[in-house]
Amino acid sequence: MNEFRYIAAFWEDADGYSVIFPDIPGACTMGDNFEHAKEMAAEVLELWLEIFEEDGIEFPRARTVEELTNRTEPLFDFLDESECEGVEFIEITVRFPAPSSNSAK
Repeated sequence: MNEFRYIAAFWEDADGYSVIFPDIPGACTMGDNFEHAKEMAAEVLELWLEIFEEDGIEFPRARTVEELTNRTEPLFDFLDESECEGVEFIEITVRFPAPSSNSAK
């Protein structure tokens, strides 16, 4: 089993916490509270990696927090400025069988 690490962006909203993985378009989830959102983030990351593996899609390169935050263009065009200030970046790690030819560590 390999460990795969991707940065997830968390922010609080009216329904709890929302989560996206900036390096995996479409990978998003939410939770009633922060801990629940972290659990859901790990689950959705594992599911997306399984889909990539099954479909023979190369795993996206995982950027660092520094790469995600030191940008000239907005990372989240769907959040207003006040919501962006509350975004917290957390590394999510999942254990996953070694992919046949993919890599993203």
